[in-house]
Amino acid sequence: MEFISNPDFDQFANVCNAVQVKPRFALPFKAVDIAKAINVAYNAEVAARNCKMESGDDYKSKVMSVAEWCADSYGRVGLLLFGTVGTGKTTMMNALCRVINYFVKPEYRELVLDEDYKKAIDTVRSKDVVEAYQNDRGLYDRMCKVKLLAIDEFGIEAIDVKSFGNSNEPIIDLLSMRYDRRLCTVISSNLDLNEIRNRYGLRLQDRFIEMFKMIAFTGKSYRK
Repeated sequence: MEFISNPDFDQFANVCNAVQVKPRFALPFKAVDIAKAINVAYNAEVAARNCKMESGDDYKSKVMSVAEWCADSYGRVGLLLFGTVGTGKTTMMNALCRVINYFVKPEYRELVLDEDYKKAIDTVRSKDVVEAYQNDRGLYDRMCKVKLLAIDEFGIEAIDVKSFGNSNEPIIDLLSMRYDRRLCTVISSNLDLNEIRNRYGLRLQDRFIEMFKMIAFTGKSYRK
């Protein structure tokens, strides 16, 4: 092993100090305009199920919070929608994905799950992640590497998966890799931070705190 004979430590410090945070994916629009689009998409999601959900200041606040995340290229790389069942988490996530898929041009859809590049962001269930790990490792690898990924029903999948006698944790490994690479990840879950710690351990909970903007969905189920 060879070393520089006369190192310039001041230059080294300047190089380190020049390191900047790279921007993450964001839509190039104002948050207020994105919020309008999310509201339209949310209503379309509800209408498609022939349902009617309540609205109000709490709903408007959630829409704006999601829009602000989507507009902030230097914000947290993840968005966690968590809370009780039937409060609109999946509907909000699907609405956000509709907006992203509409406004991202096909020529900018790099390395996506859909190999025909029809979607900029795909939604998968957490169970799908485990199933891909077991049966389609290529798909699982793409889930780890795509720029945008939405994961629904986080918390219902199997954590410990056996493969050739070895114990593996595909959902934890996927989220850890996406954390390391600062890749945008949207998650809906019934679990809060304490429940995530109890199920997945302190290490993943601690990464969630850094990685995700968290929006709580509370109250009674909208499902009748």
